[in-house]
Amino acid sequence: MKNSLGGLLCFAISAGAFALTIDDISEWTIVVAEDAIPSERYAADELQRLMQLATDFELPIASEAPNQRHNIYIGPTAARALGERKSKLGDESLAISIKRHNIAITGGQPRGTLYGVYQFFEQYMGVRFLTFDHTHVPKVEGAIKLPNGRDTWTPDFEFRWSYYRENSVHKDFATRLRNNTVTTDENLGGKSPQDLINHTLYRWLPVDNYGAEHPEYYALVHGERKLEMHGGGPEPCVTNPDVIEIVSNAVIEYLNTNPNQRNVSVSQNDNDAYCQCDNCEAINQREGTPMGSHLSFVNAVAERVTAVHPKVKIGTLAYWYTRKPPKTIRPHPSLQIQLCSIECCTLHPINDPDCPKNLEFCDDLRNWKEMSDDIWIWNYNTNFANYDLPFPNLRSTSTNVRFFKDNNCHGLFMQANGNGLSGEMSDLRNYVISRTMWN
Repeated sequence: MKNSLGGLLCFAISAGAFALTIDDISEWTIVVAEDAIPSERYAADELQRLMQLATDFELPIASEAPNQRHNIYIGPTAARALGERKSKLGDESLAISIKRHNIAITGGQPRGTLYGVYQFFEQYMGVRFLTFDHTHVPKVEGAIKLPNGRDTWTPDFEFRWSYYRENSVHKDFATRLRNNTVTTDENLGGKSPQDLINHTLYRWLPVDNYGAEHPEYYALVHGERKLEMHGGGPEPCVTNPDVIEIVSNAVIEYLNTNPNQRNVSVSQNDNDAYCQCDNCEAINQREGTPMGSHLSFVNAVAERVTAVHPKVKIGTLAYWYTRKPPKTIRPHPSLQIQLCSIECCTLHPINDPDCPKNLEFCDDLRNWKEMSDDIWIWNYNTNFANYDLPFPNLRSTSTNVRFFKDNNCHGLFMQANGNGLSGEMSDLRNYVISRTMWN
């Protein structure tokens, strides 16, 4: 069945539930293969640590099962002993198989098995990873009630980033909350091979390299090629064929040296001084939005890049002047479109029909949904003028995340007060945001 709040949850129950008593637990062994990857070995350590907190028993960890019964198999290699076939689980998909005398927790590599351990403790033992310095672990009294069956889980959002300082400082805690964007530590499963879609055209077309000799590469704004501009630098002239080739070649060169990267951002700088030359403006007028010329440009780059790197996605922002989709131009199949909700009201849920400030964003998102199957969201969860002031969005957060999920969104960046630890109820907000992105 489809879980009402998040990931794809499938659970097949056979022969009912059973109770695993305290005396039973003391006889069990954690089994993880000798050749397990670091995050799977760390998953075994985490299972041992959390089980000891819950039961006072420190279960031994072994590379092979000492007996046919009373084993908790960790990782795909070890789990084969319980009949778990190596399946095509995604990076973060997981499976928990529970039988009366053995348990297997496995998942896709590199993070699925580790997430499976955390899922097991949350789902069956009531553990809650509340803050970096406090995990709620209920003491087991008498027995743990476990279903007899197999549980699989795939998160809806493949990119999850709750942008709070607590996560960037305490990366192990961020991993327990299943933020997959903050660490390269192999024990913690590393981070997603997809980067945040962000302002990057200044990087692919540096004004210091080209501006002096080729001012025509940059935006014509009110009749002037402005080479000095806030927000990263001037926007390019997106219909200039040389610009298309330079940006495409720069992106290809980057991917050649980063072969594991699954996406790359090709997106506007952080200002609204887009090009108004005749060629760019003709497209914009025809399409009813400056996104017309920009999307035409990114499509051209995507066509060239994917000819060399066919498995890589090209991400671009639908932000500020580019948020409204064009009338006729459609995204290249490899494109990721990331909408930014910076103009939206935060007091009310984004899909509140009685909040006129949010209606336009909802319309834009639904229109993009009709054209793209890979939409991301950049959502705002703080007061940038003063990070420590109260921010009235706690009640709307989970509703917003659910709305994003229901509208084909696969990546979610929840920008908050990542600059410090003193934001209003930041621990609570981080917990709510992170948990709703996972479930």
